[in-house]
Formats: sequence, C-alpha cells, structure tokens
Amino acid sequence: MTGSLWIIAAAFLWGIGGGLAGILIERGWDPLVAAFYQGAIGFVLPFVWLLLQPKRRWQGNRALTAWSVLAGLGIAGNISLYFLAIQHINVAVAATLMYTAPIYVYLVSFIAGLERQTVTKWLCILLVMAGTVLLTGVLGTEASSLSLAGVAAGIGAGLAYAVFIFGFKHASLFGQPHLALNIVLLTFVVVLLPFIDYRQAAKAAVSSDIGWFILLGLFGTGISFLFYLYG
Repeated sequence: MTGSLWIIAAAFLWGIGGGLAGILIERGWDPLVAAFYQGAIGFVLPFVWLLLQPKRRWQGNRALTAWSVLAGLGIAGNISLYFLAIQHINVAVAATLMYTAPIYVYLVSFIAGLERQTVTKWLCILLVMAGTVLLTGVLGTEASSLSLAGVAAGIGAGLAYAVFIFGFKHASLFGQPHLALNIVLLTFVVVLLPFIDYRQAAKAAVSSDIGWFILLGLFGTGISFLFYLYG
C-alpha cells in the first residue's frame, strides 16, 4: 500500500506540472522551451540522489542503457507533445488524450502475450479513462475550441508515454532503476536541445517567470519521478 501512495503522490505532482506548463504557455513561452526546462531542472535532483548512492548502483550495461534511452525518447516526446497540445487546445483535453496511454500499453501487452485479457483489466482501463474525463472536465469543452493539430499532439503524447512505460520497465530489469532514471532524464534533455528556441531559453533564465520554470522542473520531473521510482 505504501508504494501505491508514493505513485499517487507522483501522479498528483505530474498533474500540477501540467497546470504550471499551461501558465507558462499562456505567458507566451514556447512549449518546447518549457519542456526543456522541465527536463533540465528536473534532472538535478535524481542526479544528486544517484551521487549519494553506493558505487555498485552506478554499474550499468548495454541493455539497461538501450532501454533507458528508449524510455528517455518516450518521455521527451510525451512532455513535448503534451505541451504542444496544451498550446493548441487546453489542459483538460490534452490531459485526457495523454492518459489514453494505459490503453496502448495493455493492447500491446495483449498482442505480445505479456498480459492475459481479463474482464477486470478492461474494467480498470475504462475506470481510468472515466476518472480522467471526470477529473479534467473535458466533457464541457466546446468542439469549436479543438484543433486537429492539438488532438494529434495529445494522442501522440499518449503513445510516447506508453513507450516510456515499456522502456523504463525493461531498463529496470537489467540494472538499478536509479541509474536508469538518470539516463532517461539525460536523454530527455539531450534530445530536446537541438529543437528549442535558444534565444527564448536564455531569456527565460533571467525572466520574472524563472520561478515558474523551477517549480515545473521540480514538480513535473525532479520530485515526481523520485516518488515514482521509490513507489
């Protein structure tokens, strides 16, 4: 039960991260710049935590690295597309589309023979989606406020999230999850670096909104992923 509570706390912080991203995007910041800062600032805490771990937890291998990089690509795509969806539609619709990820995970698991289909599992999927719809209030969104680009980005965020889940799960099987998480977040930052607006990124570092960026990094990645890992 304790592990579940840590996961719930991580999910709560991820939700706050989406709201903070919405604030920054409304203030005119580019979604990719916001995503980059979330990854870069969020990387600091897990890295410091890794430094405090015994040396044996630094030992990796090719399989752990490969799966961690795949997970990093997944989370980079997830957060970037999620923020782009927020820009084109709104947080409620973007969050609902992103959290279709469990459906993709289970479908692939069923097809690959990793999971057996049961009524209970399908009921869980339906309850997750119903809860997300009710929580975000997406049913109150007018169709005129939707855009094809925003919906596509939201669905893409869900698919990318599924890639992260698969990648991180397999990476943890080949070594220490502490090391895997750091490789994931480092990949996240490196992948986004070529695509951001460097002028705006530099401007953000000295702007009055830097506090929002720091909170986004801490809640959306740094603290939340540590909670997720611990759970």
